[in-house]
Amino acid sequence: MPRKRPETRLNKISKMLIEEYQPETIQDLQEALKAILGDTMEQMLKAELDEHLDYEYGEKPLSLNTRNGSSKKTVKSSYGNIDLNIPRDREGSFEPQALKKYQKDISNIENQIISMYAKGIPSPNNIINSFHSLDIIGWGRP
Repeated sequence: MPRKRPETRLNKISKMLIEEYQPETIQDLQEALKAILGDTMEQMLKAELDEHLDYEYGEKPLSLNTRNGSSKKTVKSSYGNIDLNIPRDREGSFEPQALKKYQKDISNIENQIISMYAKGIPSPNNIINSFHSLDIIGWGRP
């Protein structure tokens, strides 16, 4: 009787991806990965704005600078173009680091994001903290 392999986080994530998106072709799988990548980038940007404004969505603002909706931006990845909603603040002082204002190509960080999901990094804040040590987006620990 063959031994059953232990289920890893990567196996669980792969199963969830298949259940959610039901890809039938490689193109379908690429579209699913593109959707995951886009959602992750948006979550990272929202977490960055939370840190910039010093309060989370739904909390009472500590200053007059508050959230001010979002703007559309199309970025290039190895999976194709991804449309993102970039959060804004009222004062226009928010300078995102995960995706710089004029950056159009995210192919240099997409594999890092995918591998973080495989490792089970659960929240946008954990993803951002993991990026602090990466030179590819120019963040460094204080």
